[in-house]
Amino acid sequence: MNDESYILENKDNVLLVEFPAFYDNLGEFEEYVKELGKTIVGKVFSDHPNGGTIFKDVKGYASEGTIKSMKEGTIHNLVTGFELNITYHDENIEIEFPQIGCVYTHMLGHDCHSIVAGESHADVIIEQLKNYKAKGYKLILSSHYTPETLKDVDTKIAYLEELKKIAKECTNAGEFKEKVEERYPEYSGLNYLNMTAGFFFTQK
Repeated sequence: MNDESYILENKDNVLLVEFPAFYDNLGEFEEYVKELGKTIVGKVFSDHPNGGTIFKDVKGYASEGTIKSMKEGTIHNLVTGFELNITYHDENIEIEFPQIGCVYTHMLGHDCHSIVAGESHADVIIEQLKNYKAKGYKLILSSHYTPETLKDVDTKIAYLEELKKIAKECTNAGEFKEKVEERYPEYSGLNYLNMTAGFFFTQK
């Protein structure tokens, strides 16, 4: 699944941002972090809470509690020198690193299909991506893809707009899926496209 995990570090400390999606990879992740020889000041979870099984002596933060703690709680004091903005969504969190022009989100994938739960959801994602551009974030990190750039953000926005356009031209999920595959023949994530097709045409 091209899972990615990220570590924010300065000369003394490291902050763990998201963990491998599968338990099989946690051992190698843990070993790598230990080899850095730096103080682990915290671990922030978004969609992969299995990271709680390693570094058990390190404080972990997520969801609404993360926001409060980052602003005024323990982790705020621990990570002095790291500026973070955390936005809590229904199913995950988004982490912004203004100091380095970077944002972490669950998934971008400029040449991969995404799970899009209908036109309104596509609009929400588009607005989110446009916000990255407005803030000048030049690096986008995610759980299931390699690091991406603003050019990739533009590509994803165009993809989402095209999905909405194709959906209006189709009468059922099968037709929609066929046209999207024809338009994006090199895209991976056909399982995601299947789900998207179902979401767009649940009532048809």
